[in-house]
Amino acid sequence: MTSLFQLSFAVLTALFFASCGGKNTPSNVEAPGGEKDAKSRTLEAGADLLQSKSPLRKINAYLDGFHFYNGNTQAYIESNLDQKISVENLSSRFLVGRRNFDRRFIKATGNTPVEYAQRVRIESAKKAFETSRKTINEVMYEVGYSDVKAFREVFRKITGISPLEYRSRYNKEAAI
Repeated sequence: MTSLFQLSFAVLTALFFASCGGKNTPSNVEAPGGEKDAKSRTLEAGADLLQSKSPLRKINAYLDGFHFYNGNTQAYIESNLDQKISVENLSSRFLVGRRNFDRRFIKATGNTPVEYAQRVRIESAKKAFETSRKTINEVMYEVGYSDVKAFREVFRKITGISPLEYRSRYNKEAAI
């Protein structure tokens, strides 16, 4: 019985090892320095090209220019008072989604972009009322408003008094 068992064990072992050799399936792991297929060569060529060039414009603009602490967004709003600036245009200009832009802007300034633009316009109007003899309509157009009622309402909301009261109270030209 033991010789029959030993014989069958030897035959099964031989069959097992014979089935493992011969035509194996190819390995998914490539040996270093081995021949590469066309797809791998194309991907590596693209990676080499991107790494040899300076960063793409959008990535570069994001890394270099989208930091609220450096004032780029606020400076843009302040230098374009006379233009209608939408939040969508601002967010696309700084390469960020609108909700992310709003969240970052509020965190940096304490105001929404619209509130900030209104405050900047009203501060500019206050300065004009203090230092010039321009009419309320002239100042209103100069700071980017075209509706007198809207200008008066925003001015009163921010300063607590009307544009006419402000000009009569703080105009240095009128005191002379």
